[in-house]
Amino acid sequence: MIFTKRLYVLLLTLALLLGVAACDGEMEESADTSSEESVAGVSSETIESSDAESSLAESSLAESSDEESSEPPPPPEPTAADIFADAAAVWAEADNYHHEIEIVSDRIIGTIGYTEETERTVDFVGIGSDTFASMGETETILFDTVFRSAEQYVGSNAYFRFLSEEDGSLYVSEMNADNYMERALPAVILTPSLYSEVTFANEEKTEIVFSGASDAEGWLAAENVWINEASGVAYLKDGVIEIMEYSVSYTRGPVTAYEQYTVKLSKSDLTASDISAPNAENTVEIKRIDLPEILNYASFMLASSPYGSGIVRHELFSELAGVYFNEQLSLDSVMCEDNSIRMELDDQCYLQLPSDEIETSWNARCENGVITYLEDGKTVTEDAPTQEDMTNLIFDTLISVTVMIPDMMHALEITDAGDFWILEFDIDESLAKDFEQYGFSLVLSDPSIIDQFVSDFRVKSFAGKLSIDKDTGFLTASHYSIEAAHVAEGEEFGFAFVRNLFYEIGDISAYYHITENPYPDVEPPKEEKATPTFFEVTDKHGNKLYLLGTIHLGDDRTAFLPDEIYDALDASDALAVEMDLLTVSDRIEEDKELHDAYMDADFYTDGSTLRDHIPGGIYEKLCRRMFAIGYEGYADSMRPISIDSAYAQYLTESCNYLVCEKGVDVRLLTLAHAQNKKVYEIEDVKAHLLTMNGLSDETVRVLLKTNMRYQRTHYLADELWAYELWCSGDVDTWNEYLNTEFSGKLTPEQVKAYEEYERVLASDRDLIMFDGIKEYLASGETVFVAVGMAHVLGDGALVDMLTEAGYTVTLVEYEQ
Repeated sequence: MIFTKRLYVLLLTLALLLGVAACDGEMEESADTSSEESVAGVSSETIESSDAESSLAESSLAESSDEESSEPPPPPEPTAADIFADAAAVWAEADNYHHEIEIVSDRIIGTIGYTEETERTVDFVGIGSDTFASMGETETILFDTVFRSAEQYVGSNAYFRFLSEEDGSLYVSEMNADNYMERALPAVILTPSLYSEVTFANEEKTEIVFSGASDAEGWLAAENVWINEASGVAYLKDGVIEIMEYSVSYTRGPVTAYEQYTVKLSKSDLTASDISAPNAENTVEIKRIDLPEILNYASFMLASSPYGSGIVRHELFSELAGVYFNEQLSLDSVMCEDNSIRMELDDQCYLQLPSDEIETSWNARCENGVITYLEDGKTVTEDAPTQEDMTNLIFDTLISVTVMIPDMMHALEITDAGDFWILEFDIDESLAKDFEQYGFSLVLSDPSIIDQFVSDFRVKSFAGKLSIDKDTGFLTASHYSIEAAHVAEGEEFGFAFVRNLFYEIGDISAYYHITENPYPDVEPPKEEKATPTFFEVTDKHGNKLYLLGTIHLGDDRTAFLPDEIYDALDASDALAVEMDLLTVSDRIEEDKELHDAYMDADFYTDGSTLRDHIPGGIYEKLCRRMFAIGYEGYADSMRPISIDSAYAQYLTESCNYLVCEKGVDVRLLTLAHAQNKKVYEIEDVKAHLLTMNGLSDETVRVLLKTNMRYQRTHYLADELWAYELWCSGDVDTWNEYLNTEFSGKLTPEQVKAYEEYERVLASDRDLIMFDGIKEYLASGETVFVAVGMAHVLGDGALVDMLTEAGYTVTLVEYEQ
């Protein structure tokens, strides 16, 4: 059995309800080196002369040659890299220096631009000694809001304080000097080996230019950065680096950024005795000194970015009031191409009172300056609120009562969850009453009425959990829960309130949710348009069909395919796909058998839970991932493959590069339905939904172990590479890639798992598709077949099967 990368593409092309996953990949780096040779002395070749020379002359010549050979070769001129290395060494060996750093960062997240301007001054003194100390201040401007903070390092402790708060808390974290130094931009921020050219920019050799970057600098988290371009300049004075400049354009997860750094270096005038530990009053101990900045940044980014998607879930129980309340509120908001705001708010509530039960559902849409909603069964339209009002509405809806102040958090634990930071903590009880009042405000017009009957409010537990996206700094999920008791007339009455929030900046996805149409397309230049692999298949009777290998993701290019593809679809009697993604959701709701299959595909229906099937370590990681993407409370009932699928879809949609709504199969289905063309599903829908259930728990565990190693950057790199290959239509490269064996050695456990995986996901389904194609050809109808590329190309896939069976398979040539 050959274990090929076809398995990865199979996951990318599997119908969306079954999911996507990434494969192993290795990156190899190489560096070219050049050497200079110098020749000194006389050549060893025999010198011949046609004239006879005297022995004295020969002797003189020999002496002269010996003298030339004994002279040392002239030293080579130092290169720009050599001079830079010497200049850098001065700071590397310094025991103190002063930094002045300016950073201008222009970032695009989704379709929203963010500009940050940061100025930082910092002094390091006594570097490498027992008296090492540091102090500095930072000022950042973001959306006209200024954040100022100060840091110090004294005696194995790092201190942090927001300067904008007069009585702000002082945060302290114990850490060693080396770890603290690693947090700051290094004194010399450029690495010559990363650049193809390091040259002088002036005759005086005081300016050194770095260009042709192969990667980003390590302090920029290069392992998670796709470098577009980077360059730098070092300005020297008296052989010492005085100013460094660095410009970089990169993509990291959902962020596209252009950043400029300017670093001024000088000797510090301070000594260790000038830096003393700050007053310890109002000190809050934390494990990471950058935690206050992380939380502050996440709060502000969320409050400043109203265009996205959010889900809020509330659950309230009060024994005293006799109330049980459950609510799920969904909000999608997007800034459209015409700078108008479109918003949809969907609120579903269930309220149980002592004498009544009430279920309500409220939906409102805002579009083109008008807000529309239903009231008493009638459609009501009003002028939309201002952008500021809408921003406040979204902020209040999604963010209110979100506790993100470190000194209000106790027993704070931080977990690195790959693409996210997960923070778990107990909340200061001083906030408990506010939280209780907020919960009651959801069901009572006057929350304070409860206080008339209560003599005490006893908190038993008050805890929270947050997820913050490492790449964007955005809060993605939060969970707050309080368990308490109201005391009335000496008796305790139970009270519990839970608030879950999930928020994403999915502009394109939000647009689709609101309008049910893909985000408007922009026609790409002719040279950038997709030319995917497309075949015409005929039998010996002259019957024919068309075969297009697809990928279930897309961008603007999938809306502007070659005319040959559209002409073939127009000429066909029917479109055949793996599953009709446009209608399957409605059919699942209406058809009990399909609904049961769908539930069985995604959830355990036998009474078991995820914990029963997955080892503890992987189980904990999966649960953290699902919390981060808004599945708090659901993960334990979901099958691991459906969890992996949901996570992969989140990674794709959160980046807005490729979206499912623009996948080529969705585009073709939309056209076919608009033309009232017949749509065939080449696989049985029920069987398709349950495909992954054919995998054993052991195989699933092996797959999860592999996939858990991948972060968003790695996943998207593979995904984008596969999509670009699909757009190119390069059959040879596709076959070479799909038939390439997995790199590295496979354990017997992995061999067994991949054998089962390839059979269930590939071989068995290929045979079903092959039988379907034969039936279409025999019917005499012209059918346009669009199935995943990994089913079309590669050893033993459909093209091979059809050719071996005697059918004529012709690659369609596109008109230039």
